[in-house]
Amino acid sequence: MGSIARQKLSSDFQPLDEGTHLAVCNGVVDIGLQETPWGNKEQVWLRFEVPDERISFNRDGEEVEGPQIIWTRYNKTLTKKANLRKDLDAWRGRDFTAEELEGFDLFNLIGKPCLITVVHNQTDDRTYANIAGIAKILKNQEVPVWELDAIRFSPDDTDQYDDLPEWLQERFDARLEPPKPEAKADDDFKDDDPDDIDW
Repeated sequence: MGSIARQKLSSDFQPLDEGTHLAVCNGVVDIGLQETPWGNKEQVWLRFEVPDERISFNRDGEEVEGPQIIWTRYNKTLTKKANLRKDLDAWRGRDFTAEELEGFDLFNLIGKPCLITVVHNQTDDRTYANIAGIAKILKNQEVPVWELDAIRFSPDDTDQYDDLPEWLQERFDARLEPPKPEAKADDDFKDDDPDDIDW
């Protein structure tokens, strides 16, 4: 299990500067099925470190320095118009193959570098930094190495629950139960030859 330092936002917290930053993905958190204004959606959060932007934070009573981080949320789908699909196409520099679209392991993104474009949004009296786009790094650009412990989390692998920030724990705890597959009618089952059953 990892040991992730958490940063409590304070009134003087400075969000990541707007513009383009070299970053590396070091966290993939699948929070399951979530209720949204557009229906129930499976959602995933990606965490990026920005090594050139440094912050100080408290870890176990000691002041330490580390890279600034930023999170971004996606609906977990690779349909043609999905934001996740568009960003991954740009990040990887190529379209998905038909085989990849049958099932792409998002945990493979951990450790992969990218360029992120950050914009600021104002809500009430607080400024938030959001990722507006992701792109492939430039040719011969130095590849950063992540410094914080990586997070790999999903409803099927919750070992790193305590490493998630509290706000993300709350979102995961509020997940919906996925719909159960419809039971097949009796006519769909054939037991003419029990030896043909695939155990």
